[in-house]
Amino acid sequence: MLGSKMFLISRLKLIFVLAALVLSSTVTVTPAMADHQPCDFLADTMTMGFPNVVQDLAYDSTGKFLASLHRHAALCVWNVSEPSEEPLARFTRNASITVNWIQEDTSLVYVQSNKSLSSVVTLDAASAQIQQMLVSQNSYNSSDYNVDQNLLVVAGRAFNERDTTFFERVIFYDPISGRDAANSFSFPPRTEPYGNYIQELSLNSSADKIAFATREGLILTDMSGNRQDICPTAQEWENNWAYTVDWHPDGNALLTGLGDESSGQLLLWRLEEDCVTLDETSQDDLPRRVRIVEFSPDGNWFVTSDDETLAVWSYATMEIVDSAPIKRVSAVAWHPAGDQIAVGTTDSELMLIEFTDESLGDPMILLEAEE
Repeated sequence: MLGSKMFLISRLKLIFVLAALVLSSTVTVTPAMADHQPCDFLADTMTMGFPNVVQDLAYDSTGKFLASLHRHAALCVWNVSEPSEEPLARFTRNASITVNWIQEDTSLVYVQSNKSLSSVVTLDAASAQIQQMLVSQNSYNSSDYNVDQNLLVVAGRAFNERDTTFFERVIFYDPISGRDAANSFSFPPRTEPYGNYIQELSLNSSADKIAFATREGLILTDMSGNRQDICPTAQEWENNWAYTVDWHPDGNALLTGLGDESSGQLLLWRLEEDCVTLDETSQDDLPRRVRIVEFSPDGNWFVTSDDETLAVWSYATMEIVDSAPIKRVSAVAWHPAGDQIAVGTTDSELMLIEFTDESLGDPMILLEAEE
């Protein structure tokens, strides 16, 4: 009898939380982008007690529009082909993680989460009307989207009440139809409740392998969760805490970033027939841990951040070609043409930086940093 009552109470709690989440996600109806509404979220600089971090950035396929997702405040769409200080639309949101363009750039899909409940939301980019919402009891913390396969992969923590353990669950979504895919998998359970085991995930171009940056280093799986072994020659790097990961566009190599407060390292991995091997490391230790790494669309360059410096590297030489002293970078995105980088910071600053002739230009500020 007691067990039945507890089950009923937990179900009622879930219903109330779901209702609150849906209401908070639909409370603002925004006019079309053509109305040129300002993204005025900085009027509330400390939403929920936290600064409005630029959480994620995404260009549309034409490079004309840039979506910026701000952790506790807004999803904004900027016309970067005719830059101005005001974006074309504003959609207020609660705690959010990632954003991507879908359906030939007519819609956006973003992931939002709190400690016990998450949702994947698809909305029309012009009207801001929600098209789909998928709610889960998992606490999401990372995702990636493959536009060619229309596949969104999301990872996050879940709690097993029976044995009081936490485990990481990986779920596949179709954001256009609004359905989750049949297949999903989980990592082995653990008992420590704090912190995310998975720091970041990256889906390869053919959508058949997922790379995870975790507390135990790089983990590579297929779409069913079967792990690909680390080659024996690279096993000394196997258990180093990885903070970020990104696939090369050709799908045959990937980068991970690791380190601590005093030094950082970049690792370049390549796929072999039955294992993944370490191909190269950055020649010198970097000043701090590498928190961000992202390849350019053509794969010739990649950008990194170690909290103190934004750097562009040559993939061919694994050497820095140019850098800028930009601190606390929280998100980057390459323009589809590869000649511009959008950069966001934990201070809510948002800027565009041209990259031509192996050189970074002066930042063009779209949003000033919070005081």
